Amino acid sequence: MCSKSTAAARVNPDRLGLVGEVLDKQARSAYRRRLAEIDADLQQAQSWADTGQAARLAAERDALLDQLRAAIGQAGVARCSAIELPPSTTRYCPVI
Repeated sequence: MCSKSTAAARVNPDRLGLVGEVLDKQARSAYRRRLAEIDADLQQAQSWADTGQAARLAAERDALLDQLRAAIGQAGVARCSAIELPPSTTRYCPVI
């Protein structure tokens, strides 16, 4: 769950509107499944000495890990997406 304190450090907290987690639970699970598939395929490519396939899989794995690192903090907590609201909406924006 997102909180205003973790959403954005440089935005005025009184003008912060939370959009939600960068990656939801289902997306994180899909990333983990794909990483497991890549690891198995990478091991097979290496055992067959298929350097081209191994390089492609390693690049995909690195890209997925970079995306996960961007979406999940070092403590394993999902990062939130936030927007800075215009001044006119900060006090009168209803909570839904």
